[in-house]
Amino acid sequence: MVEREVGFYTLEWLASTESTNSLALERARNGAPAWTVVAADSQTGGRGRLKRPWVSPPGVGLYFSVVIQPRLEVWELPLITLAAAVAVCRGVEGVCGVAPAIKWPNDLLLDGRKLGGILTESESLTGADPLAVIIGIGINVTTRAAQFPSELREQATSLAIATGNRYSRHDLLDAVVKALQTVMDALEGGKKKEVLDQWRSRDGLIGNTLTWVAVSGQQITGKALGIDDHGRYHIRDQAGVSHEVLSGDLSLGTRNLNNRNTNRQ
Repeated sequence: MVEREVGFYTLEWLASTESTNSLALERARNGAPAWTVVAADSQTGGRGRLKRPWVSPPGVGLYFSVVIQPRLEVWELPLITLAAAVAVCRGVEGVCGVAPAIKWPNDLLLDGRKLGGILTESESLTGADPLAVIIGIGINVTTRAAQFPSELREQATSLAIATGNRYSRHDLLDAVVKALQTVMDALEGGKKKEVLDQWRSRDGLIGNTLTWVAVSGQQITGKALGIDDHGRYHIRDQAGVSHEVLSGDLSLGTRNLNNRNTNRQ
């Protein structure tokens, strides 16, 4: 295990852990301050959205979680996942020179394939800062196609697959955490529209035909309209009715994602 102060954040990097989100939450329960970062070379029980497993082969991906204590109203908390997605994109853009797109609410895409994901969890604590939010981030850095499960090989990618280059996971973590602090400062400072507009500029679904499968199993197909000012996604069905997507899954009916290859400030 390596633990050190890196500017405004404390980094704990382990060889392996079950889940960096679970460990970061444990650290927060034990009094760890905001901007405690827990990373691991591999996870034995990594998880994604809707309790899906997150495949974490050793040494090839960036798996880490950040403890924050946001100064936000309760209704604003869902915006944290969107802010984190913007931060990951900015970090990847700065280090790698390629710009991922975002698939609402928490996936990062490159060349139309999944590059990474975000899992945000929260828990009320005791003391002066009663709410801890854990932002878990996974990015496929040097993962080879053969290291993905066979059922995911056509859907997933890594920075190495997409660019042919290898990148330092430590440099990438540092860039993402710094970008996350900047974006969270903007969100907490009342610049919600600025953050949402940055998200919109990276929306990988906008204008596409989507199928929304709600948690209830209901399916609706329509055109992606993007997010509203509360970060909720909307699609318009063939009858012209607009639907607000609160949960469940969005999948592309047509795969015409734009591939962005320029840095964005």
